[in-house]
Order: sequence, then structure tokens, then C-alpha cells
Amino acid sequence: MTYPEPEKFSSQVEVFTKDGKEKSGVIEVNNPLSIGGWNIYQYSYDTGKGRDSNISIFELVYDPWLIASYIGIAMVMLGSVTLLFKGGKRE
Repeated sequence: MTYPEPEKFSSQVEVFTKDGKEKSGVIEVNNPLSIGGWNIYQYSYDTGKGRDSNISIFELVYDPWLIASYIGIAMVMLGSVTLLFKGGKRE
């Protein structure tokens, strides 16, 4: 028999930035809180307490190249479609 797990992992947080601004929000698994180019993901929680846990573990991710990656993917897709319709004709 498996152990029951919580249906929803979420944390209500308040984040303070270097310039003194405050941002509140809810962080859920696969639903990060975004602040100034940083994404804050809920990584884990205190599994010993299970549903009653008041400890969360977060992962901060900064990806300055995300836009460049999306542009590259769009260019590859556009090139593929162009080759599909305007590719060299076989004789």
C-alpha cells in the first residue's frame, strides 16, 4: 500500500527585493512566482510532517537566454516550413 500524499503543494510567500519592493504570491509546483527575471519554484517540502508541513524548499532560476532560445526555435520552425513548401524540386 502506498503512503498518501498531499494533492496540492503550495506556499504563500512574501519576497523582498534589493530595492525594497515587496511582492506577495502563491508558489505551487510547476507554477513559479516571477520577479525581475527570476523564477521561484517550489522544489520540496518537509515530507516528515506531510500535509501539515510549514517548511518549503525553493529553487531560484535565472535564465537570461530564454528569449534567444525561443527566437532560435522559431527560426528553425520557419526554416523547416520554408523548405517544405519552397524546397528544391526534383526532376
